[in-house]
Amino acid sequence: MQISVTEAKTKLSALIAAAERGEEIIITRCGIPVARIVAIAPKRLASRIDLAEDAAREILDALDALRQDSGLKREEERRD
Repeated sequence: MQISVTEAKTKLSALIAAAERGEEIIITRCGIPVARIVAIAPKRLASRIDLAEDAAREILDALDALRQDSGLKREEERRD
């Protein structure tokens, strides 16, 4: 989406909300692009990262449980 500086001033909150939804907003002055508003991390991406981190934790917990059941030690424990 492209929007002029003048219009962007009056719609800043709506533009930020659009960026949070993953849209890219280009600010223009006299029709020339001069700035861009984008989200730091779109919510979709952030939620996917959270899901991946949760899944990784569950996998590591399951591996630890298997190691304990089988009597295997972690690499760090073997070095000591």
